[in-house]
Amino acid sequence: MTPAPSPLPAPSPERWRELAPLLDELLDVEPSAREELLERRHGRDEVLRAELRTLLSDCEEGDNLLRVPAMEAFGRMLLTDQAIAPPSVLDNRYRLIREIGRGGMATVYLADDPKHSRRVAVKILHADVARVIGRERFAHEIEIVANLAHPHILPLHDSGVVPHDAEARHCQLYYVAPFVAGESLRECLKRETRLPAEQTAQIGREIAMALGYAHRRNVVHLDIKPENILLQDGHAVVADFGIARAISGATAAARGRSPHPSDVVPGTDAHIARSPLPGTPSYMSPEQMEGREDIDGRSDVYSLGCVLHEMLYGSRPGTSGDAYSQSPTAAAVALHAGEQVEAHVELARIIAQAMLPRREQRFADADSMAQALGRVRTRGGRRRPGVVRAGAIMLAGLMLAFALSGRYRGVPLDENLVAVAPFDVTTPVPVVWREGMVDLMSRTLDGAGPLRSVSASRVIHAWRGRADIASARALARVTGAGMVLFGGLLAAGDSLRINAVLLDARTGRKIAEFEQREVGGRMDRLSDSLTVAVLREIGRIRRIDVARATSSPTNSLASLKLYLQGEQFYRSARWDSAQTYFEDALAIDTAFALAYHRLAAVRNWRSGQDFPDTTTITLMRMPSRYAQGLGPRERLLSRIDSLAAEAHAAWNRVEISKGLRKEAGIVHALYATIDSALLRYPDDAEFSFLKADTRARYDRDIVFDELDDRKLLALFDRAIALDPSFAPAYLVPTSLAAFLDGADSARRYIRSYRTLNPTGTDSRRMQLVDNLLMMADSRAPNVSAVAESLSLDEFCHAATLMQHIPDSSDVVLHLARALMRQSAQRPPRAGPNCAFTQLVEGLQFRGHLREARKLASLQTHYLDLSVGLGMVALRVLPPDSVRSDIRFLRAMAPSRRLPKLLAWLAAEGDTSDIERYVDALRKNMRAGVDQSTLAMLRSESVVAGAYRSLAKRDTAAAVRLYLASQDTLQDCWGEHRAAFVPLLLASGHWREAETRLERRWPGTSACSNGLDDVMWTLARARVFERAGRSDEAMQNYAFVVAAWKNADWELRPVVHEAEQSLIRLRRAPPKSELNDEPILQ
Repeated sequence: MTPAPSPLPAPSPERWRELAPLLDELLDVEPSAREELLERRHGRDEVLRAELRTLLSDCEEGDNLLRVPAMEAFGRMLLTDQAIAPPSVLDNRYRLIREIGRGGMATVYLADDPKHSRRVAVKILHADVARVIGRERFAHEIEIVANLAHPHILPLHDSGVVPHDAEARHCQLYYVAPFVAGESLRECLKRETRLPAEQTAQIGREIAMALGYAHRRNVVHLDIKPENILLQDGHAVVADFGIARAISGATAAARGRSPHPSDVVPGTDAHIARSPLPGTPSYMSPEQMEGREDIDGRSDVYSLGCVLHEMLYGSRPGTSGDAYSQSPTAAAVALHAGEQVEAHVELARIIAQAMLPRREQRFADADSMAQALGRVRTRGGRRRPGVVRAGAIMLAGLMLAFALSGRYRGVPLDENLVAVAPFDVTTPVPVVWREGMVDLMSRTLDGAGPLRSVSASRVIHAWRGRADIASARALARVTGAGMVLFGGLLAAGDSLRINAVLLDARTGRKIAEFEQREVGGRMDRLSDSLTVAVLREIGRIRRIDVARATSSPTNSLASLKLYLQGEQFYRSARWDSAQTYFEDALAIDTAFALAYHRLAAVRNWRSGQDFPDTTTITLMRMPSRYAQGLGPRERLLSRIDSLAAEAHAAWNRVEISKGLRKEAGIVHALYATIDSALLRYPDDAEFSFLKADTRARYDRDIVFDELDDRKLLALFDRAIALDPSFAPAYLVPTSLAAFLDGADSARRYIRSYRTLNPTGTDSRRMQLVDNLLMMADSRAPNVSAVAESLSLDEFCHAATLMQHIPDSSDVVLHLARALMRQSAQRPPRAGPNCAFTQLVEGLQFRGHLREARKLASLQTHYLDLSVGLGMVALRVLPPDSVRSDIRFLRAMAPSRRLPKLLAWLAAEGDTSDIERYVDALRKNMRAGVDQSTLAMLRSESVVAGAYRSLAKRDTAAAVRLYLASQDTLQDCWGEHRAAFVPLLLASGHWREAETRLERRWPGTSACSNGLDDVMWTLARARVFERAGRSDEAMQNYAFVVAAWKNADWELRPVVHEAEQSLIRLRRAPPKSELNDEPILQ
């Protein structure tokens, strides 16, 4: 009998990467359509569905969220339904053998069918999905699909219902299909990434033939995606016909009825019916995304186009390998296509036509698409590069038409996107209104019906020229706006006059011209009257709800003017002046939500601290108190402020108490809200920066969906590209670039930042680092002289950037010695200090272990012990040198997770202290923590069991337990891997070791100590060399040589090994040795 799955299985990092895009898609559709959209997005694990459903219960009423603190609003978000375990035998016929697949909608079991002596696949719908569909609708749809007989459609053998209560209201619905001994297209793409054009065309043709057959019988699939395409002997089989249809029918029915009590989401005040929307957003047609009821087979054609795009180019439309990336530009699409040398022009054209936003422009039906795919030439050999590039460019050009679906932006332009250009002003009109009208009009037009406005910062950065048609169309080409509003302001006596033009940027035709007057100089009233006039004219050509337009964000003209002046200083990074104006605006209007939002941000940038102080946190909570009357964009900003404030507050409480982190659930909601904002405003520079900045603050290599350093840098680059004038966007990338690509890359960000000439602490820090980098390059002898005058804060910032840059001048060593001299004269304050921590890590990264311990001894006990443990592990110090101090770490173990201590205890054979550690983990698990922390604690306890086996000298059990753990769910996952990879190698688990070494050490993480980075890289080099991955092995050996070229003498053998390996690899051809003798370290 197969055991029932755990009600709350520990989610993997991949599940968490799915959570943010899932939630933002859910928040953008009607509440009645959310539950099934959740279940059909990516989910492979019930915990993902449960967590998102309960998170939704407090997210889906945005106005309620804005009226209460985020901490209170998300208090119940982890309520979950209990999963119902399936019986071991269904209907006295199908004996379940084991689970073979799990999704957000159902679980698939391999089963035995004794009556026909065959193996079958039994798909059991989750209880809440069954509740939505209902028994009758399920039976009806299954009956329709059971009559489909096509070689490329997975047939249905049987179906049934297993009731679980007397009223049969709660039941399990299942259906039975043949067991396909192959893999899904998704599994194939995970392995191969992208497929040749010939194979793509062949598989696509078979899917299209299957769809054409079904469409002729009035059956539309509604959920074509790689997960629902099975591959058997190289041929495609389409699965899951009918279930999406059943869900679609349930959705339509739910729109016209009151919810059953069992449909109400627990923990909410409102009755929210779980009426789901079928389909997976990444593959849904525009009309399906809009929830239209007249869906036909052309929607499946669009979805198939998306699948073919992923097969051919290795990524879904609108992504670059990252679920959170924004849509690429046409140039990026062309470049990406050009990399696939086998891509035929015919196939590029077919994909583009299938994915056109208007269904009338696509193939008339799936049969026509199948015929087109059948005509794709499959002869051998490669096409000429020029032909390939022509096909790539053709695809790029056609992709530009995807404005409606939001996947590709460019020409033709988005008819619902409006850009408000800076207005020409003439004296005596204050120049503040030139950009002020952009701020005002952009926010008042945004959210009126389907209209969205381009953010003011993006417009101001992109605007060139004066208020004329040519400049307006140029702005449209940059921003993707289908309409541009431009004009001028004139003053005559005590009255103001505005002349404006609303331009159809696609045709260059003037939609309307406006002239508005206002006596008394009330610019707020003038902008409101212009808004109404603009919306009235747009309403003549499409449906617009004028009443939805927002008014001025304040009733005080004086406060508004001060705020707009502050905005100008904010955009130019003049923080001191900006703060003064925002404070003055709030002194006049204490309910000015946007002024609170900006003032909190300015205080944060002025302070130069990683986290805001209590006053700033209070300011971040204020916009949600005064959110009434804000536009959609500002409501999202106020929600983000509220969540960020509570996340910061939770983190501060943890730092004070040294307890378990409990802010993960709030951060999940924060991530989801930002992604929801980017779904609506994909080119908004502020939301793009908030996403990058929030990830940088909270992606600490723990349970939720952390991005690696390269992807995090890409997020910042996206924000910079959208608004290169926003100075804070350059701060974190400087450190990331230094770690990833060295000094030259870091210097590019520093120089760009300094050209903006911002004010504040960060500006002085960046100048300091720029000077140090120049000294590192020139081997200047005056590094020590500069270092002597630095403050602790400047030591910290300089060391943070310089610690991963190997340089001949050894700048970090000079900084460390200068800090030691300062400390001898003025003992540092008690407690952890960034300057000491960062410099110790920088010294260890360079192999100056003795200097590192000398500096660490001036600071916290823990820092000294951490360095000592590393030196013992490398046999630079004997174990007895730190044994007496280990008692300090042992005392901390019950309340803090300390991977290095576990490794020490295992080496010492100390099982009793490991047992205490495990007991503390179990106690914390029972303490009512959120699901993210619970998953982390569960995984940590499994790994602790592996250390316990090591302490007992049972290496086989230790390896087995470690391999069973999901170590990436843990705090500082790399430290456990560093401890167990040598054991995996010594015990012959070479492939498992190679897999765990794939990712580069998280050097910018708080979990890294510098020494781990180099040792991890050395292990990667050794294993990659044995695996025949010569180029990667040489890169990693070269890293070790560069980092430790001036290291302590005890480390010279390691450097010598790396140098000799580089010589050997440059001479020898690549060869895989993973199947030869064991790799010993």
